[in-house]
Amino acid sequence: MPIIKFTVLALICSLVLGLIFYNLAQFTVFQYEYYGTTGLTVLAFPFAVMISVGLFSAYLENKQDALIMGFIVAVLTGFLQFHVISFVMGNLAGGWFVEFIDNQTLLLIIFAIASSYLGNVYLKKRINK
Repeated sequence: MPIIKFTVLALICSLVLGLIFYNLAQFTVFQYEYYGTTGLTVLAFPFAVMISVGLFSAYLENKQDALIMGFIVAVLTGFLQFHVISFVMGNLAGGWFVEFIDNQTLLLIIFAIASSYLGNVYLKKRINK
């Protein structure tokens, strides 16, 4: 039962942090005449997933629960990131996100599983003292 609670909390935290990082990274985007760069907006949601999954996996009992939580949060964040950006920032920003960045689910899964394992192994001792 605690895996569901921490999964929902980590999902909400990753979406909110992803939006914050995405808004902060908008100043690194440059549009030129023939091409444009995405700047650091590509890394907004992966960093948000790493932070939220790493912190919330330290509260779980074993590594298997932490890895399952990381996988679920990464998949759901990967599916919801475009919809959250379109809802909060408008359809133009959501269209830009799909055009230049597209779906990052595989990258989110890799980062989330790695950070959930490291968070459960190394942060559990410091948090549960």
